Amino acid sequence: ITLFLGTRTLCVEDEDIRTVARACPAARGISLSWPPLGPRAQPPLASLRHFAAHCPHLRTLKMTKVAGEPLTEEMELSVKAIATAQRPDASHHPLEHLAIRFISGEERNKVAAARFIDMLFPSLVLEEPPE
Repeated sequence: ITLFLGTRTLCVEDEDIRTVARACPAARGISLSWPPLGPRAQPPLASLRHFAAHCPHLRTLKMTKVAGEPLTEEMELSVKAIATAQRPDASHHPLEHLAIRFISGEERNKVAAARFIDMLFPSLVLEEPPE
């Protein structure tokens, strides 16, 4: 499923990502593309949890931009809740390829963001970016 939102400046928020994920439960690949302009054009990194919760067959996910805000303990607990309450196999989500063009935020948040993504999608295959 490819959703290209044109060349207009948009507001893309957590709720928008949730709506897309809930609308595509059988998707194996999702690509969301929008102009990465402005602070409102970036859903939070935590919005990836919607794909883990609602897209159990997803193998590939591409997005333009997310906000790499500091992750809270509440966000980590929500990931664990997905793994236990919604689907017992969520801790083994089959997503293998994740491409995010831009992650905004401070350098110190990168380790926490990587940990969060690994908790959501432990099957990701690490690859070197193309040159």
